[in-house]
Amino acid sequence: MSKDPKQPTFNLGKGRDGEPEKFYTAQELVDLIPTLSYRNAKGYNIFITPIPTEERRFILLDDIKDLDKARAMKPALILQTSPKSKQALYIVDGKTPEHAARHVFNNMNRENGDPKISGLVHPMRLAGFTNRKPAYEDNGKFPFVQIVEATGQKSDFLSDFIFKVAMEKEEELERMPTIKSKPKKEQIMVHSGFGSRHTQQPAIATGSDLNDIKD
Repeated sequence: MSKDPKQPTFNLGKGRDGEPEKFYTAQELVDLIPTLSYRNAKGYNIFITPIPTEERRFILLDDIKDLDKARAMKPALILQTSPKSKQALYIVDGKTPEHAARHVFNNMNRENGDPKISGLVHPMRLAGFTNRKPAYEDNGKFPFVQIVEATGQKSDFLSDFIFKVAMEKEEELERMPTIKSKPKKEQIMVHSGFGSRHTQQPAIATGSDLNDIKD
């Protein structure tokens, strides 16, 4: 994404002409650094989107308000994304239910981050590149996105909490009363024609909206 709204956004993983979306390994990302550095120097902001796997899921806390609270949940990474803003990335167990993870993600950002952020799978700034937002320009220079802390470890604390939320939601559903329908009066109906036929339409998955990103 360029600081100039007239410039197009480049999504290197986006499939073209019917090609499938491409996901990059860590080494492939390293190999892309010259290309990304060139784009960054031309005024483009550089983002990556961590993609969940069977082993791990990612939770992003954006625009942190209380850093001590964020650290207490054991983030794998904390970034300084702009002079006054930090992000934290948490790695949790990939078996955590998506609906419970999304619930925790929304609550975390509502209470200690950006309440407007949306999308559990969400782009984040890549450390080592400059934040090209015009508001941060200082005599032609822009601040670098920097690593504050990095462990790369899963957060057992947050994983356990998400599993607990999922269990509580299941128990809540079990406690809900069953609504019984009133017995229908005996009727004789005459049907003509054919019954309706339903087909499933394919779902179209799109990437996260980069406009959600504040810093």
